[in-house]
Amino acid sequence: MNDRKDRDDFVHAVQQTYRFYKKDFEDSDASFFWTACKDIPVAKLKAALIEHTRRSHYKPMPAHIIDIANEMGQRAAQNALPPPPTNDRKKTELDAAWPYCIKWFCQSSDGVIGQSMSKGFQRADADTEQRYLHMVNHHAKSMDMPDAIPEEFRLREVWG
Repeated sequence: MNDRKDRDDFVHAVQQTYRFYKKDFEDSDASFFWTACKDIPVAKLKAALIEHTRRSHYKPMPAHIIDIANEMGQRAAQNALPPPPTNDRKKTELDAAWPYCIKWFCQSSDGVIGQSMSKGFQRADADTEQRYLHMVNHHAKSMDMPDAIPEEFRLREVWG
């Protein structure tokens, strides 16, 4: 982060902040500020300068900017969403049955959407198809979701 563009960007932001406080910012101040703050990304430093104007009636010093930048980083880490849970659940035959049956149901419909969803669908053998249909019917019943299975695919032995 030590390149000239970052330094100039940061110094300009500090100069603007000093103008906000109606204070002078000298060239020697620029080197001093940059030397103290150069290890922190410029975007973080600029955000800290803005936050400083919300908190303080006085011009910022490097220690203030560094403290606020570090505090903002800690707060961001605390507010970050936890990672999604790992999906270490073993795949079951039901995981294959639902997508298969949905495509089968769609292929059997007259609608344009159903036909496009089932494009390229290859029917399985009769035993697999019946096993899948049985599984999804039982699963839909256990979840109390009769609308998940089109009427013509509902098994009487499951739904009554």
